[in-house]
Parts: sequence; structure tokens; C-alpha cells
Amino acid sequence: MKYLTKNWYESLQKIDMNLLIEIAKEAETFSEKYYRKVYQEEERKWIELQNTIKNFKNINNHLENIEKEQFKNIQEQTIKKFENDLPDYILEKIADIRVLALGKASSIVKKELDEYCQKQKVIVEKALNEYEQYYNDNLKKFENTFIKDFNFHDCKIKSCEKQERDLIITLDTSNNYLVDIKQIIFKDCDIIKEEKNICETIWLYNEIYIKNNGYEIHVLLENSKGKLIDFVLYTSDVIYSY
Repeated sequence: MKYLTKNWYESLQKIDMNLLIEIAKEAETFSEKYYRKVYQEEERKWIELQNTIKNFKNINNHLENIEKEQFKNIQEQTIKKFENDLPDYILEKIADIRVLALGKASSIVKKELDEYCQKQKVIVEKALNEYEQYYNDNLKKFENTFIKDFNFHDCKIKSCEKQERDLIITLDTSNNYLVDIKQIIFKDCDIIKEEKNICETIWLYNEIYIKNNGYEIHVLLENSKGKLIDFVLYTSDVIYSY
């Protein structure tokens, strides 16, 4: 990937970390009492939301213990995300990262977080605009080919099979209702880069380049462990199976 790289995707995951964060005076200092108070309040809201959703769907099994466990798991994942994604200069200003994961921050941390997320947004939008410009300048005239429909975001690669010179990728499209293509056939394919086995990975983003009367295709994938994978191939043409 030249534009929508691994680093770009990591920035994409950071642009909205500040959206649900509110300023709270109490978040300026560590307080177990304040943490428990906020936790119980947010847990109560979560359970109420789940019950509302279940009522809407006519589901009667309101199991509070399960919902509490779900809320706990979400908080643990949110804490890990902040710990992994935030730079040290912000982390060192957080009195209690558990409180931040519950949506409360001091005014200083909120300001730093807003600025950091805005920087990530600038990085993301710059790369998107640059690839869009490249696409308009170089690929738009080829939209009567496979290129127009070459967008498989959130589809899972079920299988990847080489048949003589062709590569056949079978997709699970259940997470992208806009895609009705079941197989992608890369004709006369040469794999240029394959960091890991791509079976069971999620298709995130792709780039296409015209090369030697064919196409060089770059795909950014994510495996079940959350590891990003670059997959690059050359093909003379692409055929879809529905």
C-alpha cells in the first residue's frame, strides 16, 4: 500500500477516541470512590440500553449478570485501546485510565486528546485525498472494467486457491450488504507480497495501479488477532463470480 498504509489505518482507528469523552473536575486526581461511582452509573446506562434494544426486538431474556459482564469486557478493551494507542505525553497526564475509559477526563487531558485526534484525522484525510486524486487521474477512465466494483471492505476471505496461473479468492460478504460478488478471479496472477496466510482475514482497503498492460493490486487485510497484513499481486485481468 502506498497511500492507505498500515500506519494510515492505525491513525484511522484513533480519530474518534475523544468523541464520547466529557470534562470532569474529579478526573484530575485519582479517586477509587469516584471511579466506582462513574462505573456504576455507566453500567446502569448500559444495562438500560440493552434492555431497550431487547424490548424493541421482543427479546425477553434480560440477564443482568451477562450484561454486567459484557460491560466489564468493553471497559477492559477500551482501557487497552487507550494504553496502546495514546502517546506517552498524554498517558502520563491521566490520573486514572479506568475513568477515561468510562468517558471522563480532566480539561487538560481532554484538550490534549482533542488535538491528538485532530492530528490523526488530518493524516487520514490527506492520504484519502491523495489516493482519490491518483484514482481520478489514472483509474477513472478504466471504470468500465472490474475497477468500478473493486471494493470489498469488511468482507472475509473464505479461501484462496491457485489454479494454474489464476488465483481464486472466495468471499464471505455478510458484513457488507453492498457486495454481491462471491469470487474474485485474478487472471495470470503473480503474488508479489504475502506476509501471512490470507485465508480468514478481513479485507480492509485496496489500491490499484496500472502496470505493464495489467494491474498491480495492493490489499490491506486484518487477521483474527488484529494483525495488519499487506497483500500485493500482479494480474492481467480480474473476473467476478456472483
